[in-house]
Amino acid sequence: MPHLHKTILNVMLLFFLIFSYSIAEEDIFSSYDEALSIYKIDPKKLESNSEKVKLYDFKRSQYPKIFRTFQKYADEGNYEAMSYMAQMHESGWGTKRDFGMALHYHRIAAKNGANDSKLYMSYYYLTGKGVMPNFFEARELLESLESDGDARAYINLGNIYEKGLGVPIDMDKAFAYYKKGADRNQPDCMYGLGIMYFKGISVEKNYKKAFELFKKATDLGYDYGYYYLGYAYTYGKGVSTDFVKAIDSYWRVPGYSSIGIFQRCYISQNIYGNGNYSKTFDLCRFSVREDGYCAENWMGTLYLDQGTYKGVEKNTDTGISYLKKSADKGCLDANINLYFYYRDGKHVTANKAKAMAYYQTINSLLYTDSFDKHTKRVYLTIEDYYGRPYIYNWLNQEAAKGHKKAQKILRLIKENEKYNQ
Repeated sequence: MPHLHKTILNVMLLFFLIFSYSIAEEDIFSSYDEALSIYKIDPKKLESNSEKVKLYDFKRSQYPKIFRTFQKYADEGNYEAMSYMAQMHESGWGTKRDFGMALHYHRIAAKNGANDSKLYMSYYYLTGKGVMPNFFEARELLESLESDGDARAYINLGNIYEKGLGVPIDMDKAFAYYKKGADRNQPDCMYGLGIMYFKGISVEKNYKKAFELFKKATDLGYDYGYYYLGYAYTYGKGVSTDFVKAIDSYWRVPGYSSIGIFQRCYISQNIYGNGNYSKTFDLCRFSVREDGYCAENWMGTLYLDQGTYKGVEKNTDTGISYLKKSADKGCLDANINLYFYYRDGKHVTANKAKAMAYYQTINSLLYTDSFDKHTKRVYLTIEDYYGRPYIYNWLNQEAAKGHKKAQKILRLIKENEKYNQ
């Protein structure tokens, strides 16, 4: 009887193992390619937002099964599957987020020729994410990618030489890498090459060529190019001035509140300032909400300058309050406005001490170190940053007093203007 009991238990155990195995087999995809095809579906390519949401939801529901499939094939020596598994560890898709595991598997996969992992590891070495920065290792991995014919290497190879990461700065090499990538339809390289044409780095300045590259990059989904498109439409760089297209482009700039949001409000005053005042107000209010650079300054001027923006009811206290908030955040325009207001008694009671305090702030904000650190991504060129009429007048006033930095900036503007003809 004990033997029969033991036999029954063994049969039950065997049945349980077989049943568990069959469930596990059903809980992965029938093939690696099937899992990969679902993993690589891009919902952004769909037109309908509702369809995008449905596809995103479907992908999320499949992530655990995709992960288990990749894990199975990685265990069998498929290093591409291991690379995708590492990506899922890093993102927390279908498994617990674990950057340590992601790094572990990326290292193994990269050493065994998986190009995605080479790309990830090169990024980690360039940025110091999870590892000590190592520009040499990053460059070796990227050069290995390039020799494998993987065009994704070109953007960071270009960055390495443009920024001098472990090598001497070499703009010609940077230009060559961006061009190789652009020729291989890499939108990030088109963007990088466009900047070089726009600024005349290692090539003759060519705004039309730059515009074409930015346009092609955005058409391929590289949305950062929209800022330069907006800038080109605003200032007529390589294309006819078109403020409506400029604002449309600025709306599409991703992530940078200090760029697109600022320009939307600033440019809207040129477009709508003498007509659609409610549109101007709405755009500036949005800029304030998103904490755009100088947003409160533009909002304040709407409340103060009723004669210009008749669609907004004049409110001096509200207008000055907005300007003060903007000045406290380092907006040059707001500090200049408040300096003149307190000096001349416009909108406020004249106050020499307050005027001088804003004067000191202006001097700390106005010069090239501030341009490089604070506003370079808002105003792309020195002449655009310093060339606004009241700032230009300020510089002339200070230069006439013998202010060396003001004199230097005026010389820079004059030199730059020669290249913008």
